[in-house]
Amino acid sequence: MHEVDNLTLDIIKIGTEKKNLKILRMLPADTRSIMKEIDLTKVPVNVRLNKLQKLGLVRRYGNT
Repeated sequence: MHEVDNLTLDIIKIGTEKKNLKILRMLPADTRSIMKEIDLTKVPVNVRLNKLQKLGLVRRYGNT
């Protein structure tokens, strides 16, 4: 499979996961608000945000 195909599949898989989709719908929001809304601690939220950012679905500024 081509790299573009893999990227597309990752965007669909990661971007439509229930909690990630909730994060995307909340934006713009700060990390603390996301943590509270999806009931996760800072590290799991940051892992999710980093994955979404790597796929180009979010952009993070400063400590958000």
